[in-house]
Amino acid sequence: MQAAHTMLRVCLRSSVVSARRARPLGASYGVAAWSSPATNALAFSTRAETTARNAADVRDLLRTRLSLTDAEVDKVERHGPRGARSTIEPKLDWLQRRLGLDAAQLGKMVVSLPALLGHSVKDNVAAKLDWLQDRLDLDTAQLKQMVVALPPLLSLSVENNMAPKLEFIAREIGLTRDELCDWVVKNPVTLGRSLEKFYRPRLEACRAAGVDAKRVLSYATRADKFFCEITGIDPEDLAAIQESQTRTLNDFSAARVVPCETGGKKLVASGPFPADAVLFRFTGELSPINIGDRSLQVGRAAHLLSVPPEEPWVYLNHSFEPTVSLIVDPVAPVATARTTEDLSDGAALTIDYTLHEWEMSGDGFVCSESGRRVRGFKHLPASEREAALPRAAPHIREMHLAAAED
Repeated sequence: MQAAHTMLRVCLRSSVVSARRARPLGASYGVAAWSSPATNALAFSTRAETTARNAADVRDLLRTRLSLTDAEVDKVERHGPRGARSTIEPKLDWLQRRLGLDAAQLGKMVVSLPALLGHSVKDNVAAKLDWLQDRLDLDTAQLKQMVVALPPLLSLSVENNMAPKLEFIAREIGLTRDELCDWVVKNPVTLGRSLEKFYRPRLEACRAAGVDAKRVLSYATRADKFFCEITGIDPEDLAAIQESQTRTLNDFSAARVVPCETGGKKLVASGPFPADAVLFRFTGELSPINIGDRSLQVGRAAHLLSVPPEEPWVYLNHSFEPTVSLIVDPVAPVATARTTEDLSDGAALTIDYTLHEWEMSGDGFVCSESGRRVRGFKHLPASEREAALPRAAPHIREMHLAAAED
């Protein structure tokens, strides 16, 4: 019996050894079978030759089909996807048929957007073209005009870029569907501008300065400097609004409320700030009624109320030499507070209420700095009104003009 067990173990061991010897070297434990350096070199050489041949075929296609120069072909090759002629040529065929392009127009698109050659026709390019045509009610000629003028349109996301941008322009600037279509077809660069860095700040600056909102589109291709010069908007106001776009509304961490020496409360800086620094942005509810010292006039019959009651901004005390200026979009409504001078930690944050309030409720209040009674812009001496008018809010300028005409 013992001898039988011994013989069995020997047989099993021999079988394992035989199996191991039969398995190719390197194939155990999932490792690929060993191949000679010559075999590897041949495989690598074949892949390299295929890649080189594909690249040469594609370069030849771009030169002959699109009449691109060597420099243009080099650009497409540097920035475009790797691929074979068999995958790229059908995309060119489809795009040319879809938009009715000639070779020069197709070539311009490829040079402007080399990544286009790597986009999926069905899931990407076709879907975007269909969406643009449907959203703007375009015919094929209009669609072609847009895309040829600005090929990078086809690199923009519909959901995260074009759709919210067009909705914003139509709603906030007040364009009809036909007006929107006409504008975008003639100015496709409109869709290339950033909503957060370009359109929102410029629109807010226009509203705060009492400038027609359509100026945002009229000068969409011009730099900020020109835009401010032509509209009369203070460049520092626009810069402050641009900076503030990333701020959370009603985040008052840059300020704190402290007891006032003369009683009541005041708002002070929670740290040192340079001149023209954005401190905070705030909003609230609009009311046609002036409720007194817990509101801010933002329109001829519009007053911003704190929600919830007594947000820190209501403790911005008055000064005829204020440390803070407010840039107010009365439509949103939202106000951006920026410093007018360098401030130290604990410095009082003050605004000139006469630049915002036409007529204060009751008899107004007495300014703790000057000892003067403050009753609103309407009650300033004539010389002070004329001096303050350029800095006054748009609704104050309108009401001043109306009063002068009566």
